[in-house]
Amino acid sequence: MAMILADIGAVEYNGYTFDGASSVTIRCEPVYDDAGRTVVYHRYTVNVKSVVADAAGTGLTLADIRARLTKAGYGLRVWNKGFHDLIVNAPWDASSVNDVAFGPKPRLISWTPIGSVYACEIEWECETCIAYCALPKIHSGIMAFNYSIAYALDYRGLTVRTIAGYYEIAMSRSGYTIPDTADAYRTVVAPAIPERFQRTTQTYSLSLDKRRCDFNLVDQELASNNPWPKGVVKIEGRHRVNWTRSGGNASRLFNQIGVDIEMGADAPMLNAYAAFAAIAKQRINIVLGTDNYGVMIDTLSVEESLFDRQCLFSMSYRLTRSLKQILTDTGIWQPLGLNTWGEWAYSISGLTDQRGYANMRHLAANDAIVDPCGAVFGIPWDATAVPKTSQPLIGRLLLANDTPSPENSWLEYEAHVFVTRDRAVVRHAILQAPDIEDAAYNPQSAEGLKYPAVGGTDDILQRSGKSRYTATFQGFAKRAGHPIPRPSLRQVGDVAATQLLKSDDFIQKIQDNWLGVPIYVARWNIIYDLAGEPGTINPPANLAKGVQADGTAEMSASP
Repeated sequence: MAMILADIGAVEYNGYTFDGASSVTIRCEPVYDDAGRTVVYHRYTVNVKSVVADAAGTGLTLADIRARLTKAGYGLRVWNKGFHDLIVNAPWDASSVNDVAFGPKPRLISWTPIGSVYACEIEWECETCIAYCALPKIHSGIMAFNYSIAYALDYRGLTVRTIAGYYEIAMSRSGYTIPDTADAYRTVVAPAIPERFQRTTQTYSLSLDKRRCDFNLVDQELASNNPWPKGVVKIEGRHRVNWTRSGGNASRLFNQIGVDIEMGADAPMLNAYAAFAAIAKQRINIVLGTDNYGVMIDTLSVEESLFDRQCLFSMSYRLTRSLKQILTDTGIWQPLGLNTWGEWAYSISGLTDQRGYANMRHLAANDAIVDPCGAVFGIPWDATAVPKTSQPLIGRLLLANDTPSPENSWLEYEAHVFVTRDRAVVRHAILQAPDIEDAAYNPQSAEGLKYPAVGGTDDILQRSGKSRYTATFQGFAKRAGHPIPRPSLRQVGDVAATQLLKSDDFIQKIQDNWLGVPIYVARWNIIYDLAGEPGTINPPANLAKGVQADGTAEMSASP
């Protein structure tokens, strides 16, 4: 004999309860993450068929039922229907769980009149998403996270790494506001930036329901062998060593350093100058460390970009003696040693984290659920965070000239000696009539200067005695930081030199101030008597160029 089961259990949604005689079908679909590796939540579809009867007619009853059964996010309870109890968004029930995707969501409602106006058959379907696991039930927070990674290599072998992915959070509806936002979990996207890489791009895109955030990060390997200075987000620089002959056949050995710096948004612009000064000082100190040269800064310029955070610095300086080794002595290709890559990365970490300098974020208070039945439309757009604080000012590093050692202080030195030979000559004149001048003057004559031919006997010229020699010592010198002593000649060629009385012509003055170092210039013209023939005469030494009087020059052929 067949057993007749009593009408038990019920389905309830938003205050309306289907009686136990209702036909209930429940379907469960596992929903996987985008990688297809794990189940994120279960999507339950509840289908109910029931009959509503009312002796006074079903019109008003169905209107109330329809209003209740078509609103999203309200409490759903299914119990004693041969399926495990399904209690969702019902906080008054201790066994309730929360929907993780703004549900429950009614999907279908239909009704078929039967028995005239006194009865109606209803079919209703509702969808709810629930996360089940062995751990405590997940009602909020991250429930999915996946990413892809790509490596692009350029012709230099440098790598660009791109990480693209998403994370998804659980969120239940709470009236017309949202209780959470995926943007609040941006810190979970925190792959470390590899050393000598720069995070060039970060993109975070929120879904319309604010449950999902898609992200894209690009890290680019930097080609520089030198770690970038602290606080710098972009830098280009060059160091050029140039030997040239300037006017007057004088040689010059110049160094030029030019650096284009872009500072991060949180760094004072004066820190750009500090970075440039540190680079320049490092190269100058290499030169000074050899003890072979003095260094004098000739030019220093600063160019500001008025509408971004870029500055262009340039400086030129000279070596005060002849170059010995063009590569090692000038610091070319030597490490700058300003800081480490880790120190640089830490200095800009406030720019490369998930918020950047502006610290912009989406707050739950920035959003609201808007529908025709809700409150007056209004989105509180302005509920945001404040920007981050700026970095401190780096200690000022002045670019100034240091007084060079005396032997390395000569900027220019030109000296020469020329010898005059005087042989005594006696003129003997014979008494005779004077010359006859041409008295006629013709201002229109085309002949120019003309001496008239005259008669008479020419004078007699007679050499007498040994030749006499004098030497004139002339020169010019420019010196940094030290007065110029009066030069003198001890001998010219093979004979001693004796200065003539009242022939001392030596003038010296301070010409300029080169970034803290006085510049002295001097000129001289001194005459000497020589007792005899000087023989072979060599030019005086050139102190500025490192050339001795015998022609020996300070120069090395090796780099």
